Amino acid sequence: MEIFGLDSFHHSEEVKKKIGYLAGDSFLYMNMNGYDLLKHISYLSGGIKLRYLDSLVTKLKADLSKPIKSLSKGNRQKIGIITALMNKPDLLILDEPTSGFRSINETDLL
Repeated sequence: MEIFGLDSFHHSEEVKKKIGYLAGDSFLYMNMNGYDLLKHISYLSGGIKLRYLDSLVTKLKADLSKPIKSLSKGNRQKIGIITALMNKPDLLILDEPTSGFRSINETDLL
């Protein structure tokens, strides 16, 4: 199968760099705080523009200081959304991205 004109099997690394994904029940490192998780994912991704990352954190009002296991589902989803968006993907796949939120306007994230 081709995605963005690339064979998804033979060019899986390039394809993955163009996709952001958030599962309905995202797995996060529960003992890390949000800041450390984003720093870790940024490192694994080869670096993320910090200004853009800061804007996502600000727009979502995400609390990065507490251990993820102590956050509500909505606050964990905020961090999950940030991880899906932080590499500015060409394709974003979301499975119930706002479950656990009281209200959110998805256009505010763009």
